[in-house]
Amino acid sequence: MQVLLKDIVEIFSGHTVRSRVENDLSGDVCAIQLKDLKNNYTEISGSPHRIKSTGIPQKQFLQKGDILFITKGANNYALVFNKNYTAIALSVFFIIRVVSEKISPEFLAWYINQEKAQGYLHTGKEGTMITNINKATLENMNVDIPSKENQERITEIHNLWQKEIQISNDITNLRQKIIYNALIQISNGKI
Repeated sequence: MQVLLKDIVEIFSGHTVRSRVENDLSGDVCAIQLKDLKNNYTEISGSPHRIKSTGIPQKQFLQKGDILFITKGANNYALVFNKNYTAIALSVFFIIRVVSEKISPEFLAWYINQEKAQGYLHTGKEGTMITNINKATLENMNVDIPSKENQERITEIHNLWQKEIQISNDITNLRQKIIYNALIQISNGKI
């Protein structure tokens, strides 16, 4: 089944701040910024800055399953918010909130990150120096929705593949350290 994104989700902009976000240890909400993303924009780091929630509309508070979509720059990826803390996303993101039982947030984020969807989004980019995706372009994206069973299979396989990539990277990093240390010992005449 194919639908327009706007028929299965609610999309709104992240919270706008007028100045640099400073970490406030007495803050009661985490403010997710682009710098907080890691592993090719697939994860939120463990320590976003904290701010006070005074004056922030209730709608801006993230819910588990909300999708953060990067609107600005060259990398317009989506990731699912599944953290156990109170948070908002800043205006560099659109928040995509699934309102249909037909699609899971995890599958939709995966779908948005695929070549077909990325190609569509690329054609709708605006700006010259720093490009961005406008809300209308995102809303009018066609989404192919497989069965719930196939959505689960796709996201499970994708998650396993991501874990494999991380493990491979960890092994490569450890191998580099071992080789580096061995070379240092050889150069110091210890081996």
